[in-house]
Amino acid sequence: MSRQPIPFKNSISTRLLKVVFGLYFVITLIVTCIQLLSEYWHVKENVFHELQGLQKTFEAGIAETLWSYNDDQLASILFGMQNIEIVLGVKIIETQNQSIAGAVGEILDDNGKRVFIEKNGEQQPVASGRLFTELFDFTFPIYYHDENGRAYHLGQGTIYTGNQIVIDRIQYGFILILTNAVIKTGFLWFIFLFFVRRIVGTPLEMLTTATEQLDPQRADSLQNSPNLLNSRSFQSEDELEVLAKSFEKMRLAVLDKIQQLESLNQTLELKVEERTLELRHSLETQKQQHAQLENQHQQLQHTQIQLVQSEKMASLGTLVAGVAHEINNPTNFVYTGTHNLANKLKKLNQFMYDLAGENVDAEFTEMVEERFQPLNRNLMAISEGSLRIKNIVEDLRTFSRLDEAEQKRIYVTEGIESTLRLIQTKYRRDVEFVCDFQADPQIDCLPSQLNQVFMNIMINACQAIQQKQQETGEMCPGCLSIQTSIAREPTQDSMLAIRFQDNGCGMSEEIKSKIFDPFFTTKKVGEGTGMGLSITYGIIEKHQGRIEVESKFGIGTTLVLYLPLTLDSSNIH
Repeated sequence: MSRQPIPFKNSISTRLLKVVFGLYFVITLIVTCIQLLSEYWHVKENVFHELQGLQKTFEAGIAETLWSYNDDQLASILFGMQNIEIVLGVKIIETQNQSIAGAVGEILDDNGKRVFIEKNGEQQPVASGRLFTELFDFTFPIYYHDENGRAYHLGQGTIYTGNQIVIDRIQYGFILILTNAVIKTGFLWFIFLFFVRRIVGTPLEMLTTATEQLDPQRADSLQNSPNLLNSRSFQSEDELEVLAKSFEKMRLAVLDKIQQLESLNQTLELKVEERTLELRHSLETQKQQHAQLENQHQQLQHTQIQLVQSEKMASLGTLVAGVAHEINNPTNFVYTGTHNLANKLKKLNQFMYDLAGENVDAEFTEMVEERFQPLNRNLMAISEGSLRIKNIVEDLRTFSRLDEAEQKRIYVTEGIESTLRLIQTKYRRDVEFVCDFQADPQIDCLPSQLNQVFMNIMINACQAIQQKQQETGEMCPGCLSIQTSIAREPTQDSMLAIRFQDNGCGMSEEIKSKIFDPFFTTKKVGEGTGMGLSITYGIIEKHQGRIEVESKFGIGTTLVLYLPLTLDSSNIH
């Protein structure tokens, strides 16, 4: 089955692209704004220089008209200045009476209001400009120089221009700057995307595909898997090459183990064939040894199966068994020593009271209690800790199947009821238990292990109900319903269905997918080992049954066990 490609939006290259170009966009925006402001002030300064040039050009003519009181010529000069592109208005003020000698176009009056002076001298108010339309001016003094070189200050002139003039001049530059920024950003986006996909995305895609194509049960899939180190994508000295080397080492190691296992299987098959021929020959010559030789043949076949299985489970079995054995002994020492020490402290306490006599005062009694109480608390803590370790060791023993119970044919409801009676004493105030046994057939099973399954499921359901009550503040008890029925399977014999339904806190889909994993728990440290449902799953699987789970977060959980009515004893292991 081919793997669906990773969506482009979820790839590492896309996420990297978002981060890098997010920062690049912010920096580009800031730099572009700085360029635009710099260009604006540069052009505005040039406009001021042009206004200074107009002063030098028209100052002498304006001074001559003011000296000679020639209003017509002054008006003509002012209209000529207004026709210049950068000039919006001109105003001349006489020094003698501080009055306007002449004005034309848009100017600011004495109150700072914006007005428009027409050719006939009429004054029209102009609405205050918005952004980029405000006026700014250049003011210069007007001097008249007579024949003797003496200078007379006749007044001052003000030339008005506006921000819109500056904007019009730099509009083309603004467009070029913005277009340049957009084009650079777009090209860099696509170039960066191309190389990130090639340098990071493609090697990771190859590594993911190669990993998913591996089948640890088939040597040919490992042997025919391409060597990633031969790819040009993994020729650089980076993390991807290290990952590819580690993957290649893992592939070769697994391939070697599988080849060794296949070689062992072939050797065993040859030995079985040789032994079978010997047995057949012995059967022909010695009829009286037929039963013994047949038994040896079956034992040899069974040994072959056990050897193959042991190769697969050697690591897990050795680890769990060793840990359980090594932890159990010192834990028993601690647990036994704690009880012995507690008895010794109790006797020592009594001995001190005996030494004090019958008329011991309250101060002595309080002092003795103050001395012995911390020791007793510490002993209780040590005892509780060692007891928890013993419980974990027992869970490990069960999970690794270190002990097996005897197979019997029983009524399964008896086990449910006996287990229910054990846990009712602890949860009867918080949980209402409802039993509906619609079917009670006899089934082949390992009773003690099934009882452990029932207890794990019931305790988990009761704890889920308590958790919901604590979170919501509900005072009424929750409900755990237990129902048995016969399930008619279309492809196999009928099975016994045992349904456990609670109205507890429920589970999310993520937690639901992990509940049967060893050591996975949602409880606080010290409240659970995460082995209960793992052991439950293993026991049901050993009984050739299955487990189905339905859960909605905040509503509750339904767990259904399906058990065959008759076990195939040869498949129980």
